[in-house]
Amino acid sequence: MQNQRVEKRRKVKSNYLLYSLETYYLVIIICINNMSKKIAIFNSFPFHYEMYGYIIYYCFYNKYDLTIYTEDKHDMGWFIFYNSLFNNYGNRYNFDFIHYTCFEKSIQNNSYDLIFLTTDDDPNLEVRWMSRYRDWETDRKSTRLNSSHRL
Repeated sequence: MQNQRVEKRRKVKSNYLLYSLETYYLVIIICINNMSKKIAIFNSFPFHYEMYGYIIYYCFYNKYDLTIYTEDKHDMGWFIFYNSLFNNYGNRYNFDFIHYTCFEKSIQNNSYDLIFLTTDDDPNLEVRWMSRYRDWETDRKSTRLNSSHRL
């Protein structure tokens, strides 16, 4: 009897978690489909350049505008590689490499739909820059809580 109760609780918990995740991803997909398609990458470390290729390809494939704010020391030829890779064979996908210290001024003038961080402990990313994105997070939670439909 005890095992049946535990199993029932696990099933309810699992179903709730699955519903929460499905709702979360539905909201994310709706938001991505409705965005203006301006993407940024922020990285102040002199490494993780290998991650850019995946993001550049994602933006190239989906025809998103991309600006990369990055440290430009010790790039070991990655910037040249990405520029030649995505600008050859008739692709002509343009994106910019800008020093990460220009990000604060740029974020005041530009509204990015999505900002990729190539690491979770970047000391030069300031939380106050993300205030407009906190508003989106609040809207997302509100939408999820007020949603009356099930997936």
